[in-house]
Amino acid sequence: MPKSKRNKVVNLTKTEKKSTRVAKLNLIERVREASETHPFLHLLSISNMRNASLQPLREVLSSTSRIFFGKNRVVARALSSTSSADADTAPVTNLLKGNVGVCFSTLSTAELQELLDAHRVPYFAKAGVVAGRTVVIPEGKLLKRVEAVNIFELDKDTYGPAYLPTNEELEAASGLGVTAFPNNMETQLRALGMPTALKNGVILLIKPFTVCTEGQPLTPNQAHLLKHLNLMMATFAIDVFATWTKGELTMVGKEPSIGASGENGQQMQEDEEGSGDDAAEIDE
Repeated sequence: MPKSKRNKVVNLTKTEKKSTRVAKLNLIERVREASETHPFLHLLSISNMRNASLQPLREVLSSTSRIFFGKNRVVARALSSTSSADADTAPVTNLLKGNVGVCFSTLSTAELQELLDAHRVPYFAKAGVVAGRTVVIPEGKLLKRVEAVNIFELDKDTYGPAYLPTNEELEAASGLGVTAFPNNMETQLRALGMPTALKNGVILLIKPFTVCTEGQPLTPNQAHLLKHLNLMMATFAIDVFATWTKGELTMVGKEPSIGASGENGQQMQEDEEGSGDDAAEIDE
């Protein structure tokens, strides 16, 4: 029987399908070009990747550096075939594991790290990030920060382990930067695990509640609670952990672990899909 032409699927989209092979070849070519014009090759470790914070950093470094966050095997292949590199690039390619990026630059390790440190940005932690502090909310009226604050900048001894003032401290002082939760959030907070009750239009915590414990990965509920409390526990940060120049590899920091917990891997993939420049064309 001849194939029917009556039922035919017609794609109305004008978006061209991305060619994976072409994208990989483009990445290899860009890495080769960067290696010929920059004397330093820095290996970067990434924490809590955010494309919104990465793009301003790219602009700052555009005149001195080229940053690549791509498939490690493709970048390793490009490095091993660069004409300006030494014959044996195994010490570098062996370090391309996990959430690692490469930066070809005219800046030394210290100069580059100084710029990277100036572009650290705090964010609300997502599920899977290891908690950096133990957060305990005291019994009584449920309070939250008025403005988002980096929890690592708070003094642990200011309000004890709660990072929020108790009712007595709130009454004794003013302008502490905290406010009560609106009463219509009581059911939502209780669904997230908080032992709450609504009394006279005020949300009360029936007993002290531990939001998260230092050293333990955050659950989705814990991440939501920290955001409701306006406590940021994640920081977008890029650090140089190794530098390759003139055929010599120098370790300047701790090598990132392959199975590091947190949102780095997933977020990095998501940001690469939607970003421009060197990250936009490297997804499979």
